[in-house]
Amino acid sequence: MHKGKKLHPPWYRAGFGGFCDCFGSGLQTFALFFIPPSIYSIGKNAVVIFTAIFSTFYLKKPLYRHQKLAILVVMIGFIMVALSTICFPAAGDNSKSHTFNFNSVIGIICLFLSLIFQGFCYCYQEGLLDKYEVNVMQMIGFESMVGAVVSSVIMVVVTNITCVHPECCNAEMGFPIDSPPGAFHDLRQNNALLIFILCTLSIMIFNLCGLTITKNGGAVFKVILDTLRTITVWIISVIIGFESLNPVGKVVLELAGIAFLIMRKLVYNELVVLKKSELDKN
Repeated sequence: MHKGKKLHPPWYRAGFGGFCDCFGSGLQTFALFFIPPSIYSIGKNAVVIFTAIFSTFYLKKPLYRHQKLAILVVMIGFIMVALSTICFPAAGDNSKSHTFNFNSVIGIICLFLSLIFQGFCYCYQEGLLDKYEVNVMQMIGFESMVGAVVSSVIMVVVTNITCVHPECCNAEMGFPIDSPPGAFHDLRQNNALLIFILCTLSIMIFNLCGLTITKNGGAVFKVILDTLRTITVWIISVIIGFESLNPVGKVVLELAGIAFLIMRKLVYNELVVLKKSELDKN
């Protein structure tokens, strides 16, 4: 036991992170209905904005000048990526004839809101791990239980609400926002069940590794490492056809956004030290 730390936080405090993560993950899943996976992966990097804000005001940690610059850079990158999908709809999108892609606007808004929940979740976890001596697996268990309860309540509510957007409805089940019978029906088709199990395991492993990194390196460090997936996801999306290299303007905006996000990673993580501009000070 580390000196000054308390033992065993109340279950509701240990599980509150699951409440935040449930809403954050739910909004991100909803965003995937409207934006490509590559845009989703790139946009998630903007969570460092809210992580840094909550780290400053909630954890009372200092934010240095080079970190503020990095946050400004990631904001520019996020705007570029958002414009690339709003101004250049994907092939076959019904909103292609409009001046901008309304579906993508909905997706970007949902993604942006989800980052607020996740940014606070990361900092809340770090604050809890700093105050209490908590086993990481035990904390994941509490968060999972709270998340399961919250998800079940939300599922019951949305199952009885009629969906107003065709891309989020299951026509075979009468157009509800969510349909458990329809979900179980889909799981029996092809390899959907195997994919579901693999996705669940990958999320569990990601959460375990994420909490371990948060405990030893801090919440912002976890967010920085998460950006390493960005280029890989974009390349795979292009290879399998989720993302197109046309028009050129869209590709230029996306690559510029990725470049800004990488630049933010280098500056924030102090791999590039801007001493000449005295940006390494408060």
